[in-house]
Amino acid sequence: MRIFVIDDDKEELEKAEEIIKARGHKVSISHIRKGMEAYMLGNMLWRMPADDGIITDLNFEMPGGYSGITPSGLLIALHAIALGKPVVICTRFKEGDNHHGARTSWIYDGYFRALDYISRCEKKPDMFLRWPDWVEKKNWELACKRLENKFVALGGQ
Repeated sequence: MRIFVIDDDKEELEKAEEIIKARGHKVSISHIRKGMEAYMLGNMLWRMPADDGIITDLNFEMPGGYSGITPSGLLIALHAIALGKPVVICTRFKEGDNHHGARTSWIYDGYFRALDYISRCEKKPDMFLRWPDWVEKKNWELACKRLENKFVALGGQ
């Protein structure tokens, strides 16, 4: 597989790259940095069709001068789904943390818990495999495994 990883933490990207390569995959990374120009995001989205799957952070400052850290990874996930690519959101989430706490818990509590319930149902909608997955604590190994499973389930080889 060719996996595209997006994060705003350079050290996390280095960990992800090492783990993904050790699992036998090709990896490309995009380090989202404060002050990036919008065209850089455009370049990143433009090249996504060449990748087999995407792993993205949830919270980072969107390129193009938008101030503040927001759940921008949702836009990356939306774009990946529109392209028919499997996607996993790999984030550091803990209650009380001003970066990933109550401000974004609605994403997990309101959406991913519902997906977890559906995953345990005997009959799942056909589109279930295309929905994004969620991994906490920046567990790149688990994120890669889940992406591999989604890729295979969607007919990838």
